[in-house]
This record gives sequence, C-alpha cells and structure tokens, in this order.
Amino acid sequence: MTRSQIARLALLMVLPLTLGVGGAGAPKARTLSEQELVDMLVGSSILCTRGGDTEGMIQRIKAALGGGKRFTMIALEDVPDEWTAFTMFGVGGGGAWDYVTRRMEAHGFAPGRGQQTTGPTAAEVLSSYIGKKFDATFEAEAGGATASALTTAQRMNIPIIDACPSGRCLPEVQMSPFFLNGITRAPLAGVTRYGDVILIPKVYDDFRVEDLTRGLAVASGGGVTVAANAVSGKTLKANLIPGFLSKSIAIGRAAREAVAAGRNPVEAVAKAGNGYLLFTGTVAKSDSRGEQGFGWTEAYLDGVGAFAGSRYKIFNKNENMVAWRDGKLDAAAPDLICPLDPKTGWAMKSSGVIGSFPVGATLVIVGFPNHPIWRTAKAIEMLGPRHFGFDEDYEPIETLHGKR
Repeated sequence: MTRSQIARLALLMVLPLTLGVGGAGAPKARTLSEQELVDMLVGSSILCTRGGDTEGMIQRIKAALGGGKRFTMIALEDVPDEWTAFTMFGVGGGGAWDYVTRRMEAHGFAPGRGQQTTGPTAAEVLSSYIGKKFDATFEAEAGGATASALTTAQRMNIPIIDACPSGRCLPEVQMSPFFLNGITRAPLAGVTRYGDVILIPKVYDDFRVEDLTRGLAVASGGGVTVAANAVSGKTLKANLIPGFLSKSIAIGRAAREAVAAGRNPVEAVAKAGNGYLLFTGTVAKSDSRGEQGFGWTEAYLDGVGAFAGSRYKIFNKNENMVAWRDGKLDAAAPDLICPLDPKTGWAMKSSGVIGSFPVGATLVIVGFPNHPIWRTAKAIEMLGPRHFGFDEDYEPIETLHGKR
C-alpha cells in the first residue's frame, strides 16, 4: 500500500462509516423486523446445501438487536447505478497447517481470538485502497455468509442488498456470475485470524484468487476473511440473483408456520422454494477429511419409510454437489441438495469437518432448482458433475425428478 492509502486507512479506523442508509440518495431501504431476520437466517441456512449452526446465527443477530442495533435491506432494482457495493466472504475448510496453529497458540493466539479484533477489517482495507466508502453490501452466498453480511451492513451503517450471486453455497472462489461475465474479484483485501492484512490489487483471473486465498487459509489456521467485488450498482444488477433474501424469509416462515400448525415443515419448505422431496434416510456412513483448505465428504443414507430398501449417496466438497439414489444421478449442482431436520424443517446441524454428516441422524433430503443464471453451458461446466471428476452430465433437477 502507498503512504496515502495507509493514511486513508488510518482515517477510516477512527471515523465511523456513515454513508448509506439515511444519506443522500438512499432510496427505499427498509428496516428488517426481528421475525424477518430469524426467518431469513432459517431459510438461508436451508439453502446453504450443507449443515449449519442456524441457532447460533439467530442468537448472534438477536444479541445485536437487544443492543439497539438495526438491520436494513434494499431491493436490487432500487440500488442506484452510481452506488459502490462490495461483498465479504470467508475462505477455508479442512487441511490447515497444524504446526502453524500450534506455534501461534504458543504465542498466545487462542482459537478464535487473534489480532483481527483490534486491527482493520478487510472492508476497511479495500475501501481505503479504492478511495471510496461503500454504500451497500451483499452476501457472497447463503448460510453463515448471510449472518456475516448482515453484521457487516449493520456495523457500517449501510443496507444489505436483497440479492445473492450464488443462490446457495459454493466451495470455490471463482464460482461466481462475476467470473462468468469476465469480472475478477480484484482488487481484494484479506485479513487472517492472526491480524495479517493482505491486499491484492490485481489477479490473472478468479482461479488465481481461489489459489491465493485458499493458500492463505491453509497457512492461517483454516480461514481468511476477504472483501472483494467493489463494483457499481449498475454492474450488480447484471450479476446477482434478485430477491434471494426475501426468498429465504419466505422459506423460513414456511417452516415456522408449519411447525406451529402441526403440519409437516419439510413439505412446507419444499413448496415454498419450488423444491422436491428427494429422499428420507438415516446417515449410515460419513467419510470425511480435511485437505487443501476444503472439507471432503461422501455420505451414505439408508432409506426409511417410503424410501426403505434404497440407499442415497452424496458427494460434498464443503457443500453438497452431487447425489445418487441407488446408483443413479438424482441431483447435482448448480441445483441445491439440502439435508433437513424432519421435525423442524431446518438445515441439518453441522457435525465435525465442514460438510460432514452426523452418523445416525435421520434426515430428509430436499432439492431445489437454482436460478437460470446458473443454467448456462458455461456455468454448468464450472459447477456440474464433470467439474468434480464424475463422468456424468448435469440434468436439471426437475428433469430428474420427472423421471422418478
């Protein structure tokens, strides 16, 4: 960073970020209610395509509300073209360098506690580098990223945009509509849990962003927080799926209302998201390992009820990417494969390595079609079964479901 950029960063660290909600040209942003936020987190966790800590996210947001914080949201179509928005995301998974973690803990860095609590955030570093304050933020993907994006928006006093680039969770950084449309994530900034600050002004392409940030995660205890995609409102409108957070609210509300009425919450969730009941079974085996910054899992479920006598297999790379029923392709990315709790309709609770399944748990697997932005030939090449080494072509979930 240049001296002038460092000076701007120092100023950002002492002055509040106030541009955005309530400022000039901030149309139609609205405050989210507690119930909307809870439903949003439940629905977003469902659409995450792996297990999650839904309750933990809810408690985090409720604590902020209890402290007088508020969260605002703006529709994608209402974002002014001249606004500057960005996203933050975590890169990481299994396979961190244990010797680094042990060395840093010997220096006093307990897990989860590092210098990042007192140093600049990745958003502050990126804002300083580009010389602009941000008007809005958007989530990078579903699940925990939703809670993080909400927290970032609240802290910076800017709205979160009712949109998402992925429509689910995706394991690799280059898996983005921005990349499909020739827009790199750079410039980008990263902050590790140890307080290291990394600025990457330029990259060859987003495959290199994946390489570089994944390497940082492996070398930094398993994760790095990244701020990227500092783009205009006009650019956002061609690269995000509109209404995704509203969709999450509707799905979370469907689960809640079904439980309250004594109805089947999984059926309500599937209906709210135009999804399909794929399988009900008990997790018999979950082969998981952490390697190269990812969690890798092959999970096997033995069918129960109407699915007795059948076996389901799910391939997971951080997220559920491909599924087979009795050896035949049943669902595949870019569509969603979501393991749900049959009693609540919530996403399966996380267990062990990211993406792993709790052995012995009875789950309902629900599939959802992804947005048409992910149904192009180029997108399927990036996300379909062949990308993960399987000799099978992608078929839309509605086509596979019709065959069954």
